[in-house]
Amino acid sequence: MTTSEPTLLRWETLTKRRFDQLDRESCVVLVTCSPLEVHGPHLPFGADALEGEGLVRRMLRFLPERHRSKTFLQLPFIYAATDTVPHPGSLFFHPSTTQAVLRDLGRTLGSRNEDDVPPGTGQGPGFDPTIFLYDTVAGGIGLASRLFEEREELLRRARQLIESCECKEGCPDCIGPDASNDDQPEAARKRLVLGVLDAVGVSATH
Repeated sequence: MTTSEPTLLRWETLTKRRFDQLDRESCVVLVTCSPLEVHGPHLPFGADALEGEGLVRRMLRFLPERHRSKTFLQLPFIYAATDTVPHPGSLFFHPSTTQAVLRDLGRTLGSRNEDDVPPGTGQGPGFDPTIFLYDTVAGGIGLASRLFEEREELLRRARQLIESCECKEGCPDCIGPDASNDDQPEAARKRLVLGVLDAVGVSATH
C-alpha cells in the first residue's frame, strides 16, 4: 500500500503570502525546546537540538495514515537550556527566561483574533496548543500509549499532589524547586502548573 508523504515546511522560510495560503485547520506547528542540556563532553554542545531535529523526522516517518494529509510547520529550535554542563561553551538561561519564551510563543501562536495587528499584542494565527508524549526507545516500550490512555486519572492525581503539598511556589516534593524570582512572581512554577491544569479542564480537588 502506498502512503502519502506528510508536508513539512520550515517556518523561517515562509513568506506572509505563502503563510496566508495555508489551511490552518490542517496545520500542526512543531517546536522543540531544550530546557535540559546535560550530557558528556564527547557529544556536541547542541546534542539536544540535533536530537530534536531527528525526532521530528522520525515522527513523520511513522505517522499514521490518517494524519499524513496535514501540513507540519517546523519552528526553529529554541535553545534555552536551564541545566547545562558546567564547562566553557555551554549556554545557560535562567529558568524564568525559558518559561517566558515559551509562554510568549504560545500566546503568539494561540490567539484567535484575525485582526492585522502586531504579534506582540497577543494576536496570532490561532493554533491549538498540544502536548506530545513519546517513547525515546525505537519502537517504543508502551509508556506513551499507556500514559495517553490514563491521562485523565494522571492529571487528576497530579493536581491532587500539587494542591496537597504545603509549599507555596513549588518544591522537590511536588513539581521541583521554584524557578521564579522576586521580579517575576507570575513565573512561579507552581502557579504556572496549576494554570495549565485549569486550562485543560482539570478542576480543583477541594
